[in-house]
Amino acid sequence: MGWEATDQVFLGYVLSAVLRFGIGSVRPLLNLTLTPQDHDFIERVFGCTYDETIANAAAFLQFQQRRIHQAKALLGL
Repeated sequence: MGWEATDQVFLGYVLSAVLRFGIGSVRPLLNLTLTPQDHDFIERVFGCTYDETIANAAAFLQFQQRRIHQAKALLGL
């Protein structure tokens, strides 16, 4: 016996991810990264260098962009 995912389940996941962590997460990240005085704070909070944090943030935003496109396609937009 197993569990079989459907398009509705995937749509629920994609919409949840997009709505929770979509474009709204960009502003706080920009606020932290645009000020050079905050680089030490970023390194302490995220546990990696400033450059690694920026690279990770860029990868996350690319991931979210793919989810947004998937959601639009599943909704027929």
